[in-house]
Amino acid sequence: MSSTGNDWETIRLGDECEIITKGTTPNHRGFDYQSSGITYVKIESIGEDGKIVPTKIAYIDETCHRSLKRSQIREGDLLFSIAGALGRRVIADKSLLPANTNQAVAIIRLRHNSKLDLHYLFHYVVGPQIRNHIERINVQSAQANVSLANVNEFVIEAPTSQQQRKIARILTTVDNLIEKTEALIAKYQAIKQGMMHDLFTRGVDEHGHLRPPYEEAPELYKQSELGWIPKEWRVATLADVAESAIDGPFGSNLKTEHYVSEAGVRVIRLQNIDTGHYDDSDRAFISDSHAELLSRHRVIPGDVMIAGMGEETHPVARACLYPADLPPAINKADCFRVRCKAEQMVNPFLMLSLNAHYLRPWIERFAQGVTRTRINVRNLKTLPLKAPPLAEQRAFSRRMFAVAAPVQKLETEMQKLYLHKTGLMQDLLTGKVRVKVDEAEEVAAHA
Repeated sequence: MSSTGNDWETIRLGDECEIITKGTTPNHRGFDYQSSGITYVKIESIGEDGKIVPTKIAYIDETCHRSLKRSQIREGDLLFSIAGALGRRVIADKSLLPANTNQAVAIIRLRHNSKLDLHYLFHYVVGPQIRNHIERINVQSAQANVSLANVNEFVIEAPTSQQQRKIARILTTVDNLIEKTEALIAKYQAIKQGMMHDLFTRGVDEHGHLRPPYEEAPELYKQSELGWIPKEWRVATLADVAESAIDGPFGSNLKTEHYVSEAGVRVIRLQNIDTGHYDDSDRAFISDSHAELLSRHRVIPGDVMIAGMGEETHPVARACLYPADLPPAINKADCFRVRCKAEQMVNPFLMLSLNAHYLRPWIERFAQGVTRTRINVRNLKTLPLKAPPLAEQRAFSRRMFAVAAPVQKLETEMQKLYLHKTGLMQDLLTGKVRVKVDEAEEVAAHA
């Protein structure tokens, strides 16, 4: 009997399911992958959201499909990755079939009249109990993996069938909200990128309207080292427009032991600088007295913050503005602080320029490194920038911030949804919070 209560039962997964053995790769049977045909599911074919990633599936032919009989997938099978990206899962539906899977993906097939609800199990296998179980038994070899025997021994805490179905419905509802929010973010991001391209190639005239494109009105443009730009614009380097460009303190001037737990002066680090957005979720502080020693590196609201180091998902030289509602801070090494000359460029326009696609090839010329790329202040200052008149820069920036605002709001909502889901899984899948199911609700659910 489960420790969660009298209406919950502790179930060994292998007693309720058939855990199908690993598949095999086609070339082990003398076959090759095809450009189309029978779906072949690999780890990367399963997204972290519990859905198939269409662009990541492989294909085999009918003969290979029949040869790999044991790894053939049926409708309602729960596919669960047991190597590499552990714990990814998806429920196979008719749209996926016919299909096979490889040796890194287990097929979990509920037995007839199983005590487990398929959709409850779908959520449970990525819940806190199974995650903790995997961490305990994880075999560290060339890549992380668990065996089929381990999967058989997964312990599932399960309430009544009706309660399982309701818990699954609650968690699925949150998943659907997350999916819709992601779709909205993608839509607004596309709008934002389209507007960014138009503004950086055409700009706005004195009436606040986009200029006609070069193809329609070539007389409005001139050639430059950055391509065709409006005649009113010029090309300037970052050194031309910057009043100051300061890196963070080096070496022993600011080390981990200088950080304090109590509130002091903020330290801006790489993880705070996102593309066009300051991430305040990771905070660090130093004492007021130590901040005084580093006053040269002081950051005030409205300053442009630039990341001197990048990686795959966070490009080098990405930039944001230090928010107006935060107190003065100190920038760390590899976090550059730039202030523009008031008569040359406004800070928001510089920030948008550094994140623009047209500047990326120039940044990559100076970036060094493979896994983590770097750029220094000296090279940063040589970057060529499109420089419209100040009034146009301000109009440009207002437009971009108006488009970016919905994206930031939705991303904040997304983070709240993820936190909400994590809390729900912790509460509902452990029995900490009980769900009640009435007869009318069950009839509605079946309908």
